[in-house]
Amino acid sequence: QDVPRAISFLKAISSVPSLPNKDCSPTELHERRIIGIIGEMVASFMDPFIQPTWNLSQQVVSLSKYAHMALVLFRAYGVSFMPHQLYGDTQTTVKNIMFCIAKQQDLDGTQPFYLFWTGDDRLENLFGRVRMQGAHNPNFTFKQLAEHLAAAIDLDAVFTRHPELDSGHRHLKVTRTEHIDHLNPESWQGCVKADSVNLQSAWASGK
Repeated sequence: QDVPRAISFLKAISSVPSLPNKDCSPTELHERRIIGIIGEMVASFMDPFIQPTWNLSQQVVSLSKYAHMALVLFRAYGVSFMPHQLYGDTQTTVKNIMFCIAKQQDLDGTQPFYLFWTGDDRLENLFGRVRMQGAHNPNFTFKQLAEHLAAAIDLDAVFTRHPELDSGHRHLKVTRTEHIDHLNPESWQGCVKADSVNLQSAWASGK
């Protein structure tokens, strides 16, 4: 998976409406409008994960916008617009994020909620810590795997309690597209405390 290249492609689609159009034919203008709508929808799903200056309210509003746009377009055009599985997966992603924010507000709203932690990046980190313990030996027995996993989980618990000890990914300043796939709390600048967002209001704003 070439995530940076995929993100660059999607960002290019979302930028089509801003391109000069004075020499476009009526057919081309119509196509631009269609691409512009798709690009706006794609950006509303992608930006909450890759714009490190955004706060949690902005992220929720944008995801709500995606959910509503996708619903309208899917109801109108069905699988000609988007495969069933992709539609279901993305809508489920949005729903799960909203539920996770609500649960974090109930547990401890003063804690930050990072959208990128709802993906598999943390699992990748855990796997990396397991492999790290093997040094130059990438293979291990089942017993060694259990021991390495236990140690990796202990490390993860320490870094969760003391995030300042974790340097995270080497890409801490998100200035290039290839850095976006490895965001971490150190690179996120917007306020993402769970209590900083009114879910009902933000969701309604995205309609």
